[in-house]
Amino acid sequence: MRGGLVEKINLQLPYDTDIDKVRKIVKKVGQKLLEDEELGPNFIQPLKSQGVREVGDSVMTFRVKFTAKAGKHFLIRREAIKRITMALEKEGIHYAHRKVIVEFPAPSPSAPPEGRPQTQSGPDHATAGAAAALETILEEEKKEKEAQEKE
Repeated sequence: MRGGLVEKINLQLPYDTDIDKVRKIVKKVGQKLLEDEELGPNFIQPLKSQGVREVGDSVMTFRVKFTAKAGKHFLIRREAIKRITMALEKEGIHYAHRKVIVEFPAPSPSAPPEGRPQTQSGPDHATAGAAAALETILEEEKKEKEAQEKE
């Protein structure tokens, strides 16, 4: 491990995030980490922005990386994530949350489904929407796991 360990951090951000602003934030955090008396000497390559890595169904994945001495990369990773998160929040940028939008045509108020009262159509839509959302989330998690295994 003479060359150190390359540590990659994925930040999942909303689509409307200002990418240039994120790059500047990462650069500032990287400079502060290098100046840190405890962490700075353990860097081989500083924290750098690699830009947008992937655009998924509900998030944009932004990647940062650094190279550190073996055994110290965990400490730097933990501190880098903490400082990046605080700096992003200070600028009003928050991590993306998965969301699934399911649209159903509105039932006609004058014609309830055959053999059912009007009030029972709501739960059927909710159940179908929840099932569709769950399926989408499970598919995304499977794709993420496969992508991480390839790296």
